[in-house]
Amino acid sequence: MGNVSPAHDLLTGYLRSYWGVVLVCGVGAVLQVRLIVRTVVRFFRNRPKEKQLGERLEDEFISLTYLSGPGPDRRRQEVKKQLDQYSAVATGRFMGLFILIPLAVMVLAWYGTVLFVDTPSSAPIAPQAHIPELLAELEQVEGGQLETAEVWVHPRVDAGRLPGAWGSSYRSLVRNYHVVGFDTGGQWVEVFVPDTMGFSLDMERPYRESQSILWNLGHARRYHISYTTNFHLVTEITPVD
Repeated sequence: MGNVSPAHDLLTGYLRSYWGVVLVCGVGAVLQVRLIVRTVVRFFRNRPKEKQLGERLEDEFISLTYLSGPGPDRRRQEVKKQLDQYSAVATGRFMGLFILIPLAVMVLAWYGTVLFVDTPSSAPIAPQAHIPELLAELEQVEGGQLETAEVWVHPRVDAGRLPGAWGSSYRSLVRNYHVVGFDTGGQWVEVFVPDTMGFSLDMERPYRESQSILWNLGHARRYHISYTTNFHLVTEITPVD
């Protein structure tokens, strides 16, 4: 097997991270739904028995109100205590059910936002929106059907991130360059070079934007680059001369 390009490794790494998020959120959603279903089923399954117990205690308490004496008085106090406990437990379970369900629904809605909504760039992830884009880029890299150009590279370089891949808080794995040349129609094109390529500009022969094209042809280093169509992820960059 030949060497795998840094661009290929970068894309597969992004995909693994995205699928990991999908798996974690998917499992979390399943557990959340299971919790809701079990809680609701348990509540309504136990409700008849609890209601029957409450009615029995109320009937006994009412019957004891017509009796007097040490024995009935003591039993009436015991039943009253049991009724108070029953009421507190029943109210707590009822309130807990209607607090749990909205919270669980909110969590499920958040899962849905993470997985399926193409969120703004400030948001950390949107796996289902970007996985197809990454797969398409990976297919292009593996197929070798790439854009190619002979260009000058602007000396300014910035830390960059692939479009749509993670958010501003995620660590940078690429460098952002701007290139121009006859093959780009004289227009500046933004490209991303993986850090693992170890690329660095020849600063002894930098492109000078203040100079003419003829001057740069004679003095500035040019580079041959191959890059993907959508993300402009560079798979190869080599000096021309």
